[in-house]
Amino acid sequence: MFGFAEDRETDELHKKATALKKDGLINEAIDVLYQVKERMLVSEVCYQATQWTRLPKFLQMAGRFNEAIKELEFLISDIDRRLDYYNKGISKNIINRSKNFDLAEIYKAMSLIYKRENKKEESLKFEQLSYKYADNAYRSLQRSQNKKLPK
Repeated sequence: MFGFAEDRETDELHKKATALKKDGLINEAIDVLYQVKERMLVSEVCYQATQWTRLPKFLQMAGRFNEAIKELEFLISDIDRRLDYYNKGISKNIINRSKNFDLAEIYKAMSLIYKRENKKEESLKFEQLSYKYADNAYRSLQRSQNKKLPK
């Protein structure tokens, strides 16, 4: 299952973090997102990369750039574990496609964070990586759909 439909407590924590941020309490929102991260790491729910990248984006907004980058690097290093855990019995092609989609989203977040820090060269580098992984994922998807089309 994708998202947090099966984990209402994590869903509520995500909403709480958003509300705290809107109230100008970014550090408190970050504390909540660290709780979310710990829950997601052991959850049976397969979370989308956009959910995983919320913490690094909030960290950057709070002026905690180095911490934000470390979180993104962790997501990259942990990707195989997450995908293997959630995709038991799924074909390697689908797992690789999921990996490419997730990496595209993580590098997109990294590009945004560098852009917000006015580090344009680094931002562009990660934006290009995001496009590369997204392109790989879409090409894989097209190939799988073409195989299923009647001749």
